[in-house]
Amino acid sequence: MNKTLFFFTGIAILMLVSCNNKADKPSADESLAKTNQTVIYEVSLELDPEAPNWMGNIDQKKLVTKLFSQVENGELDAYGFLDDPQKETIDWQDVLLTMDAINDTMTILDVETGVTETKIIQNELRLNEIKALIFIEEWSLDGDGKISKEVLGIAPVRYIFDTPDDAPYHDTLVSKVRKRIPFVAYYGNKKPVLVENY
Repeated sequence: MNKTLFFFTGIAILMLVSCNNKADKPSADESLAKTNQTVIYEVSLELDPEAPNWMGNIDQKKLVTKLFSQVENGELDAYGFLDDPQKETIDWQDVLLTMDAINDTMTILDVETGVTETKIIQNELRLNEIKALIFIEEWSLDGDGKISKEVLGIAPVRYIFDTPDDAPYHDTLVSKVRKRIPFVAYYGNKKPVLVENY
């Protein structure tokens, strides 16, 4: 009798432990429940004949021009790349500043006459320095394993070539490249904080 009771008690304990473990672990169907993830990646706009053309037939120059035009005209709000987009936008002057496109003044001394003259240096927006785009997307995985994605925003990437003084003018073979992101433009209400994801 004691052996039988001990045997059935052992089986009952094993069944309880087994049921508890199953409750803790999601089933295959539950693990494929819909999940959303912010995905950020950079796409080069430089056409390398040996690399795949990820942008397809999209006119890249037109896309960059339109993006800057929409921000300038207020059609799209601009945000700092690592700022919290829920708090504040940046204005067009900030964008021009990151593109080194703000007019500047310089005082020049004429050594012969001793007269100083103030000159305005015109700096223009050089969109040809935008060599890549960063895409901010939300990827969703549904219960069937199907992936869908939504473009939340785009950030242009400016390449600045720093050439040593003794190198030939704009010799990119000896240049160092710095990247600067003038802004992020979002297309809807979903605006992730990129510093948490990038």
